[in-house]
Amino acid sequence: GRARIIAGTVTSPLEVYFVASALMALATISPIIGYEIYAYVNPALYPHERRLIWGFMAAFVGLFAIGALFCYFLVMPLVIRFMAFFADVIGAEFTVTAGDYYMMVFSTVVLMGFLFTVPAIFVLLVRLGILSTSIVTRNRLYVYGILYIIIAIITPDGWLVANTVLFLPMVLLTETAVLVAKRFERERMREGAELTKRCKFCGAQMPYEEVFCPSCGRAQE
Repeated sequence: GRARIIAGTVTSPLEVYFVASALMALATISPIIGYEIYAYVNPALYPHERRLIWGFMAAFVGLFAIGALFCYFLVMPLVIRFMAFFADVIGAEFTVTAGDYYMMVFSTVVLMGFLFTVPAIFVLLVRLGILSTSIVTRNRLYVYGILYIIIAIITPDGWLVANTVLFLPMVLLTETAVLVAKRFERERMREGAELTKRCKFCGAQMPYEEVFCPSCGRAQE
């Protein structure tokens, strides 16, 4: 079966146009606002910080677009067919108001777009040294359990198939993010090792530029 969309109320079509226009306006001005913020802080940034920001923004925008399109073209049709099927089972005509239908589509697509950006945020936080990949690798059961619950809340019907269709790509993205983040962790550890040395007398690690060992107090030169 297919859904038949009805106005429901006199103002419902106008409300849909208003919300759609607001979302389009937000999508249009967001890059401009982001660029203005970047232009303001750009003079104070080092070259490696600029590369970090551009890489993060490219990943964030790309993952948001993938998540939103994936939800709109694959998940939402599955949800609608599922709801229409059960309407046919009980012999009811499947009708939905325009306001309810489009608000469901708008909210689900936007939320899934943001959910797909979580791996990019995770990699950024690991690269900045705020988080460690161990928070995922040591707690996979809890991480994916919470992720599945969030997906079940976002999907309009909480249907197992729709949840699984969204859950599997998120697992793939998360595991990919962990692999990428581990590479940055190894690079940071190598850089840290290059900035330290061992005491000639007690073998303790100490800053490379220090002359006296913090542990034994003996001079290295």
